[in-house]
Amino acid sequence: MSYNRFISVAVGARGTGKTYSCKMRALKREKSTVWLRRYAEDIKPSNGLGERFLADLPPEIRDSYFYYGNAIWKVQDATEKSIEKDSLAPKEGAIPKITFVALSTARRMKSQSWHNYDLIVYDEFIESSGGRYLSDEYAIFLDLLETICRLRSDIRVLMCANNVSLINPYFAQWGIGTAIMPPDDGKGFRKVGKDVIIEWVKPDDDYLDAKLNSAIGRLSQGTQWANMSVYNLSPTDEFYGVEKRPTSAKY
Repeated sequence: MSYNRFISVAVGARGTGKTYSCKMRALKREKSTVWLRRYAEDIKPSNGLGERFLADLPPEIRDSYFYYGNAIWKVQDATEKSIEKDSLAPKEGAIPKITFVALSTARRMKSQSWHNYDLIVYDEFIESSGGRYLSDEYAIFLDLLETICRLRSDIRVLMCANNVSLINPYFAQWGIGTAIMPPDDGKGFRKVGKDVIIEWVKPDDDYLDAKLNSAIGRLSQGTQWANMSVYNLSPTDEFYGVEKRPTSAKY
């Protein structure tokens, strides 16, 4: 976000702190955050969403928030009665710190007010191998941005994902893919017009050594899984034999 772009994208190997950094940024800011996932199943309360979201945060931060009604709230905004019962619920009129939203149902939210929200985090925006994107996903994404942002200039969007593939609706729209690959060292920035910047997050040497010397690291050597999870390479993308379409080609 230091580049002051509307959309900042972080793509990298597993375990490099992408989601964790977004959580910390969302909880430390003054206003509220929309936490976006693709499918309603991803944010179902029955999946232990609240507990999983807060579990890896430092105790002093984790203990300051609670999950209720598909949102994260400040403990200080809980009713006294709910605190006495040790079953926290927000006071009337309180505003969630983080609200979970599914892109698949986002078009139903057009009557809601988002005036207190100034950050949107789209977590895991790249589907894993075998996963499916929404039909006309990029248009649905733009609809959601329009619903929340309108003409406001104070909102920022963070998107993060494991480096599963460069082939996805967002990179295709922005011209990132087979024609424009990430930097050879796996880390660097790619600016897309005036509004988007993409960072390929490379694991630092200490993390890489620890990963390679772990049991999973040793078992995964030579696999496509290691390319993504350890070396920050897209395991499902093949660029051999791909070149720009000649002007003489007809289709």
